[in-house]
Amino acid sequence: MTVRRRRGGLTQAGRLLDRAMRAKGQGPDPALAPIRDVWAAAVGDAVAAVAQPLRRSRAGVLTIACADASWATELQGRSDDLVDRVRERLSSEAGPVTGLRFVVSERPIFLERATKEVVRPRSPTPAQSKEAERLVAGVADPELRRILARAAAATLAGGPPDTKSPGKRRP
Repeated sequence: MTVRRRRGGLTQAGRLLDRAMRAKGQGPDPALAPIRDVWAAAVGDAVAAVAQPLRRSRAGVLTIACADASWATELQGRSDDLVDRVRERLSSEAGPVTGLRFVVSERPIFLERATKEVVRPRSPTPAQSKEAERLVAGVADPELRRILARAAAATLAGGPPDTKSPGKRRP
């Protein structure tokens, strides 16, 4: 239980402690640690990045926190398969898993196991950049023309434009 203070004080400390415990595989329910250990292997990295075990009921139903409602709906449709995959990887000492329940998370989902490999899109060739500039030459606004040319060149190269950081524009 956290006491609310005006400038964050204990509330912020509680959030930091909760995040640190989740990163170590320990949430409010330490019995979830074995489940969290096998979660990514059971459901795959893509699902594990947007959905994490939150708690388990006495009946063995796992509540899974999802990043948004669309993921909760998608995973609910796959729940029979997912619960079988979790059961396969879970040791008998961890207790039974009888079902899955999906809810939308109230907080951002933090994942210790980030994707292992960063895939960089191919950069456009000079010919592709020139073709992109030709395609957007009729756009009057120079800033919009630059952005559209960059997007068109990336499309011609076969992927999204590579960016150094979201807040900085390329010259």
